[in-house]
Amino acid sequence: MEADAALAAVTLESVHLALCDYRGELPVYTQALDHCWTVLAADGTSAALGAHDTGLLKTQFRRLRDEVEGTAKEWVPLHGDAHLGNLLLGGQSPLWVDFEDACVGPREYDIACLPSTAWSHFGDADQELTRRYADLRSVCVAIWCWADLSRSAEVREAAQYQLGRVRKLAQ
Repeated sequence: MEADAALAAVTLESVHLALCDYRGELPVYTQALDHCWTVLAADGTSAALGAHDTGLLKTQFRRLRDEVEGTAKEWVPLHGDAHLGNLLLGGQSPLWVDFEDACVGPREYDIACLPSTAWSHFGDADQELTRRYADLRSVCVAIWCWADLSRSAEVREAAQYQLGRVRKLAQ
């Protein structure tokens, strides 16, 4: 797993560099966060979640969003959803897929998708900001999963796991 994380870090750097040549317009990363809030605020997180946990997700989302707002020094083109599930290993070289969430934002937003063991490969990245983005992404994943709970057992498991992470943040 650590080797995969290191490989992901190296190849994500190359994705960031390649996207710098992209001539099209990319949305800002905050659009994904805004959409996440819309789902949460519209009670789209499923009746199974309950009022207490819905309130917890709202509180943590707002807190973390406020903490990261305006802290990044530089915005660059990003993959937008750079978790290991979007990195295909095999063949001649690793291949990043699923660029539908490509956007512009701070590198730390993308780095936060990777396992924390990979973060040190980005020596000039703000590690504290990366941690905050990782926490914010946990809140968002919890929201998305609770909103689509009936899709699969894996989504239900992810919803429980991410909600557990968010509960620990609040302690």
